[in-house]
Amino acid sequence: MQGGALYHYGASNSQCTGASSGAAGPHAVSGIGTQRYCYDAMGNQTHQYQGSTLVRRIHYNAIGKARRIQSFTGESESGRSAGITEFMYDASRNQVRRTSTEQGKTTTIIQHGVTEQISEGGETWFRRNLGNAIVEKRGESITTRYVYTDHLGSVDVITNDAGQVEEKLSFDAFGKRRAVFKSNNQAVNFTLASILSLTHKGYTGHEQVDHASVVQMGGRIYDAHIGRFLQADPFVQSPSNSQNFNRYSYVFSALVYCGAQRLPALQHGRLRHQADRQHRQRVK
Repeated sequence: MQGGALYHYGASNSQCTGASSGAAGPHAVSGIGTQRYCYDAMGNQTHQYQGSTLVRRIHYNAIGKARRIQSFTGESESGRSAGITEFMYDASRNQVRRTSTEQGKTTTIIQHGVTEQISEGGETWFRRNLGNAIVEKRGESITTRYVYTDHLGSVDVITNDAGQVEEKLSFDAFGKRRAVFKSNNQAVNFTLASILSLTHKGYTGHEQVDHASVVQMGGRIYDAHIGRFLQADPFVQSPSNSQNFNRYSYVFSALVYCGAQRLPALQHGRLRHQADRQHRQRVK
């Protein structure tokens, strides 16, 4: 149970007949309330239904990377809308291109290391991510902003070069976006569109695909609404930790860690197996 919702695992759904080529594995979430989820034979989530309505579909390439994420209208969760996001990868499996179409607007981001080439509405400009600085060049205009993160690396505040706050972000423990409040409990008036005009990074510093409630974590994709990865982990990196045998759990269900671009979980830049060695020493 979470927030009064009943989680189902491993059960087959009638909507999944013909929609995917494999049944949900033992730890794969197959349903939450009226939500139903379908998987392929490799354990990748492919379809999400709200009742009988298809609200999300995900396509994968031959190496198991998400290549197309499509959301449809009719989703009951707030913040979602119809849209398509597509990813391209190089021979080393690194993401090099992202194209998003939402509300009639298409944005293409071509990535060259720390440099991004962004095209939208016939205009092209460049953005460089240098540490916590974002330097954007549009024509002859150059703008510098600074990104401040919380203890997990999630984007918290974006300021201009004079230190004035331009955007504030907030995420719950499992990465769902939430409203930002002042000390007097009044909501801060920041919109998602204005945030995305500056950065697509959010929870633990990873890319957000907000129209589909997905976080692109590089190695796999993640859904903060269910607190699970949508792809099974191909590695059991910490066999002494029973949580690692749930191939969909987020960082061993221990939220002091964060998901890495590659598959092993990180704790402030250290590989998770270091913490595992400490765990083994404690239980001896």
